[in-house]
Formats: sequence, structure tokens, C-alpha cells
Amino acid sequence: PPAYLRAFLQTARPSWTEADLDVVEDKLAKIEIETVTRLLPLLKPGRLGRLNRKLRAQGVKGLSKTTFEALLCHADRVRAQRALRKFLLEAQPEWTPQAARKV
Repeated sequence: PPAYLRAFLQTARPSWTEADLDVVEDKLAKIEIETVTRLLPLLKPGRLGRLNRKLRAQGVKGLSKTTFEALLCHADRVRAQRALRKFLLEAQPEWTPQAARKV
């Protein structure tokens, strides 16, 4: 899986070991989630059941409520950062995406 997904998971759950991250990445890969972009739509309030049904249908254990809430919280931060970058790029069309990331 792309490094960004692993970094996303690690930031959301800093106490996870490398082995924990491997397990979660493998689970998500079974439901064809190998990028943050594919994961974000599932990380919304009330969607833990939907996500866990998909995981169980592939024969793997679902995520705990605590894990889901940590991922949801981090997803909200990522969405806010993306929205801010988009706003800045629209407000300052001469800026590059790299310049907007530095803000």
C-alpha cells in the first residue's frame, strides 16, 4: 500500500506498532482500500457498521469503535487541510500547490 495510507493510520493511532499497521493495511486491502482517498468516504459518522460488514464479508475482523473514532477524527483533520488548500489556491491563483501546503 502507498506510504501515505500507512502514515495516515500511524498518525491516527500513534500507539500502533509496525505489526499493527501491517494488520490494518492488510484488512483494508481485502476491501480494495489502499489509499487515503479510497478510505476517506468510509470514515464518516455512522459508517462503522458498513465498514465492518465489508471487512467481515472478506473474512477479517472488523475495526473497534475506538479505532474507527480515531480514524474518523484524523480524517476530519485531513479533509479540513484539503479544504483550506483548495480555498488558498482559489484565493491566490498564482500560488503553486506546494506553496499552499506550506501554509
